[in-house]
Amino acid sequence: MKGKSFIAVVVAALIAGLGGIFIKFIDMDATAIAWMRTTVPTLFLGALLLIQKKKLFKSGFLSLFKFSVLSSFRIYLFIMAYVLTSVGNAVVLFYTYPIFTLLLANRLLGEQMNKKQIGLMLFAFLGLVIVYSNKTFSFSDSDFLGMFSAIGAAIVFAYVVILMKKTNLDYERNEVLFYQNLSGMILFLPFFLMDIGNISLKNVSLGIGYGMAIGVVTFSLFMVGLKYMKASITSSLMYLEIPSTMILGYFILGESLSWNVIIGGSFIILSSFLLKP
Repeated sequence: MKGKSFIAVVVAALIAGLGGIFIKFIDMDATAIAWMRTTVPTLFLGALLLIQKKKLFKSGFLSLFKFSVLSSFRIYLFIMAYVLTSVGNAVVLFYTYPIFTLLLANRLLGEQMNKKQIGLMLFAFLGLVIVYSNKTFSFSDSDFLGMFSAIGAAIVFAYVVILMKKTNLDYERNEVLFYQNLSGMILFLPFFLMDIGNISLKNVSLGIGYGMAIGVVTFSLFMVGLKYMKASITSSLMYLEIPSTMILGYFILGESLSWNVIIGGSFIILSSFLLKP
């Protein structure tokens, strides 16, 4: 079973690389895309939970809803990153989240950092400097804003991880994922309706595909791996999303990788990978 679980997680990481491709081909505002991304998993998992005769709203769900709002904000920033910069830049910078998790754990949980961890964080920071080395630091520059959004998404994701660690939630994973997407379906709906002029069969089809591929299929395959393998191994395998995204961006979108992204990204990926438990 471990062999099949390994394959499941590898496939999950490869499918996750399609996320940026979906976003690039959907001709709608980032908030409208975020609505489709969160609504599809919410409806699918909500129906699944009802079929299993489970209550959707049981006691304590408001606590989980707070996490949902933060997760929705992270999804929005993630999509913004892909919209404004190359998929290669976005995915590399998002995977700085283990670094921010370590920093927040030190600050909020009182977890101590050793010399190795501090050294790896400095190494990752050097990688960030190299990645940004040929960019214009201007809030009017879309590439800069996209990369800034990717780092913002990484910080929010790290914060959610810490909060989840501090809070004891008595929910199954499907319930957690349902609530995680629920707030996005509500909060982003007005923006989706405001962008109604861009609603087309193509955009809606891609939006449904995006929500199912990333919000349902990728997560489900990841959970299969998590059930039969160590969490550290399962999480580490998800780093395959980075080369998957870059390769797909190169062949499908025609994106090129500059020397600073390759070198700086390698520093970030290596540091983040070694910082994972």
